[in-house]
Amino acid sequence: MSQPTGLAEAVEHALRAPSVHNTQPWLWRIGPGVVELHADWTRHLAATDPDRRDVLLSCGAALHHLQVSLGARDIAAHVDRLPDPENLDHLATVVVQPGTAVRITPPWHRVSTAGGPIGAG
Repeated sequence: MSQPTGLAEAVEHALRAPSVHNTQPWLWRIGPGVVELHADWTRHLAATDPDRRDVLLSCGAALHHLQVSLGARDIAAHVDRLPDPENLDHLATVVVQPGTAVRITPPWHRVSTAGGPIGAG
């Protein structure tokens, strides 16, 4: 499978995800039609995150950013979380396929209000 156009750019956007203490504790591997997310334990702050939860939350935010960026490019993504039980650093594998993404309408397009002052009514 060839690499879809825009895959590297989607990963670049995922790099901008927020992370606890701005540690950015993730490593990405891009292959033909696949992106792997790995935890970078060298960026783990043991003093503030003894149970490693913040690393996983930060990596989850990056994974979410990747999915949103792929969807914006009309690239479908199938996410396999913790794909290798023997390698807990490998957090997710994202298999991509161009032109098959489901378009998501942001919820603010469905919001309606009465238009009056807050608390009126």
